[in-house]
Amino acid sequence: MVTQVLLKRSAVAGKVPALTDLAMGEFGMNTADGIIYVRQTVAGADTIVNAAIAAVSGRTLIATTITGAMETKTAPVITAGVVPIDCKTGNAFVVAMTAAISSFAATNVPPAGTFYGFILELVMNGTAFTATWTINGVTMKWAANIPPTLTSAAGKKDSFGIYTYDGGATWTGAVVGQNL
Repeated sequence: MVTQVLLKRSAVAGKVPALTDLAMGEFGMNTADGIIYVRQTVAGADTIVNAAIAAVSGRTLIATTITGAMETKTAPVITAGVVPIDCKTGNAFVVAMTAAISSFAATNVPPAGTFYGFILELVMNGTAFTATWTINGVTMKWAANIPPTLTSAAGKKDSFGIYTYDGGATWTGAVVGQNL
C-alpha cells in the first residue's frame, strides 16, 4: 500500500505561509506559484523562507547548469564626473554620456577569491567626452596597457567587459565593441 504525503498548501498566487501555519522544519507549498516554503531559524529568529533559495543561499554551486538566467540592467548617472557601480544591483550598466568620466566608484565589491564582472555600455550624445579608467582609485588594466578612446557620434554605443577577482585590488577591462 502506498502512503500519500501532502504538504500544507495554498492555491492563492503570492501567498506565503505565516509562522503559525508551519512547525519548525515543516514544508508548505504554494501551488499557484510553484514555490515550496520551509520554517527555519535564521540569525536566531524563526522565519518562513523559499526552500529553493534557502538551499543555495551562501553556498557554492558545483557542476550546475543554469538556463534562462537574466541579469539586471541598471542605468547609473554620471554625477560630478563619477559613475557609481553597485555590484549588488546587477552586472549590466548602461550610462548616458552627459559628461566626461573622471572615475568609477564601485560599492559592494565581492571579497577576494570571488569573481565579479560586469558589462559597461556608454551611450554617446554627440559630444567628444573622455573617460579616466579608474575604479575606487585603481587604474584598470587594458590590453597592451592602452585604455580605449571613446566614440563620440550621437546615438552610438561603446561596450566594455570589466572584472575583478581580488576584491577590487585590480580591475581588468576589455573592449567588447565600439561605435555600435
